[in-house]
Amino acid sequence: MEFSKGVSEAMKNAAVDTIAGMSEIAGAIIVGEASFKDMGNFIVMQFANLLGQLGKMFIEYGAALLGFQMATITMNPALAIAAGAALLAVSGGIKAHINKMAEGSIPALAEGGIVTGPTLALIGEGRESEAVIPLSKLNTMMQGGGNGAVEVYGRLSGQDILLSSEKATRTRSRYRGF
Repeated sequence: MEFSKGVSEAMKNAAVDTIAGMSEIAGAIIVGEASFKDMGNFIVMQFANLLGQLGKMFIEYGAALLGFQMATITMNPALAIAAGAALLAVSGGIKAHINKMAEGSIPALAEGGIVTGPTLALIGEGRESEAVIPLSKLNTMMQGGGNGAVEVYGRLSGQDILLSSEKATRTRSRYRGF
């Protein structure tokens, strides 16, 4: 009977903690401080924690049965220990998977970033609009189509001016053909 009460108590506590946590995350979502992904991760982690608690209870129950050598108990003690260990293994696997996902296997680019090859990324998750453009088109976009003025600050002297002008002439000739 104690085992049954322990399982019921663990389930009740898990339900209360899960509802309370979900309510807090819902509030954070409303003010933009959390996402539905956070909600999903929380729910899965709560489930994993419940499995872990149940696994420990099964192990305790099985160990108690072995200790008392009760032949009349319907559940085999070795089976209870194995079931508890299996639940703990499942719990650990779920937690490890959630932690791996939380480490950012899919990068979020709200703060910006540069991608140098094919990449699966999360975009648009920030609180402002984002642009996804090839770097080769960045200058054109920043200058409003390439017609904007550019100011350069620095020091040019003598040979530098001549070299810069010759290079610009070669580049212009290549594009225009004269």
